[in-house]
Amino acid sequence: MTTANIEARADGNAMRNRGRALKLTAAITIGSLVLLADLLLAGHTKGEEIWGVLVAASAAFVGVLSFAYLATSRRSRAARIGIILLWGTVAFFGYGGYNDHRFAIRPDSVDQRPRPPLAPLTFTAFGIAGAVALHKGSKGARISLVDQPGLAGGSDTR
Repeated sequence: MTTANIEARADGNAMRNRGRALKLTAAITIGSLVLLADLLLAGHTKGEEIWGVLVAASAAFVGVLSFAYLATSRRSRAARIGIILLWGTVAFFGYGGYNDHRFAIRPDSVDQRPRPPLAPLTFTAFGIAGAVALHKGSKGARISLVDQPGLAGGSDTR
């Protein structure tokens, strides 16, 4: 197998992974926007319930950032790590919402409606999936074998 074939296969895999990551990120972003609208329309804005709206808005915002990062050709390790940390924050707050939802409703709570305990874990799933999609979609053939000194016929001079 020649160096050109290896590079072509690596570039093809990288483009395929990037396309999958873009589709998944778009789905997560749209899902977050739908959940944001649902929470707002359901009146999930009283007292501590506002955290659900904030997490949904944060997930949508991080989704847009992640999509923009994947859609551009420029790569920054710091930006990628920062966005992955933001996805981690969304996942963490989703778990925090689960902890709030799983306990009995306090008598002094503003809203006495029943709380579905697993609903906030949607954001945990979105955060994990968004981080994995960004990581997998931003990996690729950034290092060419031809450009590396001493590898696959690459020159030692730069």
